[in-house]
Amino acid sequence: MSGKIYILIFALTVFSILSSAKVVSAEASTQTVMIVDLNKTITLNASDLQAFSGIAITNVTWDFADDTYGEGIVVSHTYIYDGVYNVVVSAKGDNGRTVTADLPIIVGGSVPFVPSQATYVGIYFANKPAGVYHLAVLQSNDSGISTNGFQSIGKFFNITSDLPNGSFNSTLIFSYDDVDDDGTVDGIGIKENTINLYYYNGASWTLVPNSVRDTYANTLTATVDHFTVFALLSPVSASTPPQSGSGQSSGGGGGGGTGSSSAQNSTTQQKNQTSNQTNVSAGAITQETGNATNEGSNAQENNAPTRTFLGLNIIYWVLIIALVAVAASVTVFLLRKKGLKSGKHSKKKRYSYRMRAR
Repeated sequence: MSGKIYILIFALTVFSILSSAKVVSAEASTQTVMIVDLNKTITLNASDLQAFSGIAITNVTWDFADDTYGEGIVVSHTYIYDGVYNVVVSAKGDNGRTVTADLPIIVGGSVPFVPSQATYVGIYFANKPAGVYHLAVLQSNDSGISTNGFQSIGKFFNITSDLPNGSFNSTLIFSYDDVDDDGTVDGIGIKENTINLYYYNGASWTLVPNSVRDTYANTLTATVDHFTVFALLSPVSASTPPQSGSGQSSGGGGGGGTGSSSAQNSTTQQKNQTSNQTNVSAGAITQETGNATNEGSNAQENNAPTRTFLGLNIIYWVLIIALVAVAASVTVFLLRKKGLKSGKHSKKKRYSYRMRAR
């Protein structure tokens, strides 16, 4: 009985470790969206959606999220209002079960897109070339890129698109956690007035020019004309930057933004306007992925990349191996103990039989 209890405890422990590991990997998943023009007819194909990849589908229905609907694998639709529409596609698979997929579509640029898988960033499009494009956003606790010389708050955003670089202007609003409003990032201890927005240029981290820090809304806002990996970083030797207005701003650095003082004023005005319309602030960008993972209290710990194997953090594998070893040792001990008891019982039986024979 005791052996079964040990095995049950071991199984529950491993399950809890794997469950916590899934939470980490969930924040690092990618969400792909479509960017389309207002009053332009678009063609949508259910077979192109990842949820239906490799399976035969029938009875396909579309909910275009604007009180209109469609049927069929391939459909056409026109949006007449700006917004972010979460299109829901349902179909029957080859096993007879209903499969459902979501397809976010960005129309125009007056409403921010907040990816369900990357809730610490809101994306606006001020302008873009005509046509249908795609956008993918990956939010993770570790980009795998060295952050030597910086402290990281554990927020990296890999934004990719087939939009040509320099052909668009997109306003990005990144948020961070300071729920207790003590001026430091929750769980990290980094002063929020030292955090700046950086982008990776392929060789090093470069400051995004004219980004605006709002310590009241806990956001960093910038207008960019190309997408790459973005991060909220604090220089190791950072000093408190000068204040500007009710929030604080940081500038300088290389490309990645509009690169002019007027762009900063435009960004600030657009942020205030869109904040009133859509309440994009610390509360609007839903914190459904929870607080940022604590990357450590010093720069060396924060700079160390997270090592993984088969999708799990190495620490989890060490714990699992240790638990397996403990469970094996306990099992061997119990089996030996049971064997000794069995041997003693057999000896008693043989002695009893001999006494009866006499």
